[in-house]
Amino acid sequence: MSLSDNDPDHWPAVWLMPVEHNVRQDDVYEGDPPKFERWLEIDVDEGGYANGAMGTALSWSGIWPNYTRIRSTPNLHNAFLDRTKLNRFGAGFDASNMSIGFWLNDELQYVARSPSVPDVALKQSFYLIVSAQSRGKNIPYRMSVARVQAFQDDP
Repeated sequence: MSLSDNDPDHWPAVWLMPVEHNVRQDDVYEGDPPKFERWLEIDVDEGGYANGAMGTALSWSGIWPNYTRIRSTPNLHNAFLDRTKLNRFGAGFDASNMSIGFWLNDELQYVARSPSVPDVALKQSFYLIVSAQSRGKNIPYRMSVARVQAFQDDP
């Protein structure tokens, strides 16, 4: 992914949400109180929160609109990332130890673990969201995505 410029107003994001978190509340599981939802959000990269890349795992739960969020602890003091260059962002879920590794340009940045990576993730299927938003000034920019790849290990 790359951006047309590095203005701090830009808010590029590449993230994953479970299809079960929807208006039908398919993320309410047996044994939970009525309307109590649980889901994992995987932010592969959210620009503008740090000098460089920021990937996070977020465990959400609660009854709408009163959700609780547990966020992993990414490095928010990382080196400047020139977003006008083509950068490769990645996230990998390891079900064997309930962790998510976050990569930038093929280098592991950090690994998120419980409690920000909840067991409910094993019950969920994820879809990709790519967005080019603004932090408020609405300064136009272009976000280019060169390629998206997804892999699933056979059980």
